[in-house]
Amino acid sequence: MPEDKGALFEPEEGCIYVRKGMSAQEIFRSVTQELALAGFAEGDKNYDRNEDAFHAYCASYLLCKKYGVDTQGFDFTNAPDYFEGMEPQEVRGELSKVRDAAGDISSRMAKVLEPNRNQSQRQQPQAQHNREDAR
Repeated sequence: MPEDKGALFEPEEGCIYVRKGMSAQEIFRSVTQELALAGFAEGDKNYDRNEDAFHAYCASYLLCKKYGVDTQGFDFTNAPDYFEGMEPQEVRGELSKVRDAAGDISSRMAKVLEPNRNQSQRQQPQAQHNREDAR
């Protein structure tokens, strides 16, 4: 895995490799970007990581903001260069691709996290009741 990568999507293998020893926030940031790339590659025989790198980077930023992960390390100083020469409609299309990728990942996360949250909430009253009985 490249030194500057915390995670890496390998389209030929259909998996994401994650570097050991990272903090939870580093893992989240790295994996969300690679999940976006995996989504772009899905069903695309001509997938090119470089073509979708900016979209994945932006999607990861949106997800980090949504879930309270530190975004200090994100740098968008090159964003104006990316959009240079595009018509407003094209810019909207590029931003929609970012929004859709982030939304897809977020909805899949919610499906997994929601049952866990519901179970945790059901267990809290029971734990409170058990503590009161112990008194």
